Amino acid sequence: MSQEQQPFLPEYYKPSRAKRSFSVWRMVTAPVRWGHQAARTAAPFIGMLFFFIPGARNRFGLGYVYAWFLMIFFIAAVATSLVLSTGSTHQHP
Repeated sequence: MSQEQQPFLPEYYKPSRAKRSFSVWRMVTAPVRWGHQAARTAAPFIGMLFFFIPGARNRFGLGYVYAWFLMIFFIAAVATSLVLSTGSTHQHP
């Protein structure tokens, strides 16, 4: 009675896709991909604010655009705050 060889790792433990090789392009564009995913996730919820606009498709589109606007706005606000808080403090006469 021969027992067949068990795999070292069970099937469900293997990665779902092959690991991508390193790419400068993917590294540089990563924040945009993350933003896109975040905006897609938030779009339906932000779109609810535009309940007066008919059609879910239009609302979700506006939600997507508004999500991008909010992300850029808050990143710019934090960056501006850091720049102003670390700026020159000497007084001009």
